[in-house]
Amino acid sequence: MEQITKNVFAETNTVGSDPAYVVTTQGVVMIDTPQLPSRAISLRDEIAAKGEVRYIINTEHHPDHVFGNYFFHGQGTVIGQRRIVERWCVPPGMDPWEKNKSETEKHDPEGLKFFPSREEYWDKANKPGILFEKFLRLTCGEHEFDCYHTGGHSLAQTCVHCPQERVLFTGDTVFNGVQIFFAEADPEDTLKALEFIDQFDIDVIVPGHGAVCDRRAIAENKSFVLDWLSAVQSGLAMGWSKETCVERISFADRYPIDYGLSEVINDLQSWNVAKLYDYLTSRGEHRGYDIFPS
Repeated sequence: MEQITKNVFAETNTVGSDPAYVVTTQGVVMIDTPQLPSRAISLRDEIAAKGEVRYIINTEHHPDHVFGNYFFHGQGTVIGQRRIVERWCVPPGMDPWEKNKSETEKHDPEGLKFFPSREEYWDKANKPGILFEKFLRLTCGEHEFDCYHTGGHSLAQTCVHCPQERVLFTGDTVFNGVQIFFAEADPEDTLKALEFIDQFDIDVIVPGHGAVCDRRAIAENKSFVLDWLSAVQSGLAMGWSKETCVERISFADRYPIDYGLSEVINDLQSWNVAKLYDYLTSRGEHRGYDIFPS
């Protein structure tokens, strides 16, 4: 784990999201958990040397943020926005247990010996025990963790502000220097979420994916979302079909894809275009959360 401040640590160069933790005078607060078994167990041991896990805050429901909760079963209390349990660990159109087993086989074969059976996983998935609606302030020792429901990347999307460390944990509201996944995102809500997090007086952002950064990444994410929307909207204005948009629109040269996913860089362009095409040709507020890439 990279030490970000005196008390904040984060991992940004592994498969999955960027898990992080904060050491307080009354134990450790984690923000999301590693996807791969070996990494989760290694982190569990690392944290044990610094104190007990008091809380785990999940910023969303996708497997790369929550599957590792299983390996912290019985340690601390898990916190999440109330909608997080509706789609817990479910990626769009996939069986979560099978997906995570496949990811483990590919990226962490040594970790297969720790991988739970389907029944054991769902029995000890370690879902949130504390749910909030719009805002929750957690105090642990001398640190505060302000949890805000932002929406955007997912229905229950949450950011966590730790003012004492001047750090904001954005989850997948921010992708720093890597490709954006629109999967279950509502792009208009994503833009609103980016506007919201721009208010915080911070020095450091721990993004959902990509390297630790500063607030300049917020403006860059706004720009990237708008460029994606503009490109697909321009295709619609020219009368292109979804298939033609998928064939002709790509931002693969803008950023690399996150660690361990290079083989799907072109597929991601197709998924993003298809998702945004359906989004822009449908009606209704927050419709993006119900449109999966096709």
